[in-house]
Amino acid sequence: MSQIDFQSRFTNMMAAFTAPAAPASNAPALAGTPEAAPLADQNHVQAQAPQAPEMGALPWDPAIDAPKEPAIAHEIPITENPKFLELSEKDRATVMTLLETASAGLEPGEAKDLSVRLSRMLDSGALTDIDTFKKSTLHYLADFNKESIHSSLKKHASKGELARDLITALSEPGKLMQGDSTSSCAEATLEATLAFTQPADYARIAVGLATKGAAPIPGTPNDQQSNFFGGPPQDFLQLDANVQPKGRSALSSIMQQSFNAKVSSREEVPFYLANLDIDTGLDANQVAMLYDGIIGKNHLTLYAERGVDMTPAIKFALENAPDSVVKVTMQSDAGLHGVAITGVSEKGVDIWDPALGEIVTMPADEFNQLVVRATLDSGAFLQKSEDKEIRTLQSQFQRQQWSNENEFANSSGSDRGKAPEKGGRLGSRGRKG
Repeated sequence: MSQIDFQSRFTNMMAAFTAPAAPASNAPALAGTPEAAPLADQNHVQAQAPQAPEMGALPWDPAIDAPKEPAIAHEIPITENPKFLELSEKDRATVMTLLETASAGLEPGEAKDLSVRLSRMLDSGALTDIDTFKKSTLHYLADFNKESIHSSLKKHASKGELARDLITALSEPGKLMQGDSTSSCAEATLEATLAFTQPADYARIAVGLATKGAAPIPGTPNDQQSNFFGGPPQDFLQLDANVQPKGRSALSSIMQQSFNAKVSSREEVPFYLANLDIDTGLDANQVAMLYDGIIGKNHLTLYAERGVDMTPAIKFALENAPDSVVKVTMQSDAGLHGVAITGVSEKGVDIWDPALGEIVTMPADEFNQLVVRATLDSGAFLQKSEDKEIRTLQSQFQRQQWSNENEFANSSGSDRGKAPEKGGRLGSRGRKG
């Protein structure tokens, strides 16, 4: 059913809603006296009988001086947020310049929404977050303000559009999308992981790709150890200028395509198909490599076993690893689908689905029927602990890792880590076969 456009109705002809005339007499009515019938127009507003207290105040009643609840800070414009005045003059100027760029050409209401989103970012800590290279989100936003967008992007997006995409992603990561392509769920999940947990790293990559065509990343821990000068090496993500939003924002297209290009080779695709949008998807090994290099920590793949509850290991990773979301792969109607787990509780498993751009909750038993593998920060599982429950989880993790390694050594199981994630969405509610 189509929505009614109320603005197109002739509402301007309706008379204003006014209070009724006062009663002719203040004398109380006699008990049992029947109410007089209206003398004229049936639609004429008569004097109202006293209303029962539970009816509440009527529109024409005088306002009651009730105490007003204070506005939630992140639901007000950035300039009205008390924390905004705590920023330095330079940082306040950075925020206002970004807001001006993002608001260009918008209606006042849309510009105010962006200001409210910036206020959310300030309250959540996203604006002041520090990245792997010890620089803040505000530092990268200042770089964005000073630079023009990369020349290869100008026919695909404007600077104002990219500014709006950046503000939206960091203020509401759950709204990020994989787009129409079913093959980019793993890349979209990594984008959301950064926006949820490492907003300054997200800003560094987004701004670098959008303005310079390249963004520094920490690289794998092995690469970092081999760096003679210490600290993160200068590995880079490169811009893929063939921006294809297709149901996602221009910035998400830029980031997700750069992630894919980092671990996949176009040499594997026939030359006559190289310029097409091939739904290849990333496999488990590519996903782990991508997370290692961009987040800068070692990740291991834990495969689900039939009858084994995966939620304790995922909950343990959520509580003990620096990242507050866990990348998992689930069975869908069309194949394997990458999602992010944001929480595990008695109610079930909270799943961010890049095909929906929202978080849904699934019962744990249903989740265990669909989960295929999880990409976990290995640090949480390999650290020494005296806790019996943790040691049990570590033993389960190491046993399954040993089983996986032996399975990969056999030709019969050699394809287990190569199954690509390109299943679209979680339509299935039970594993097939």
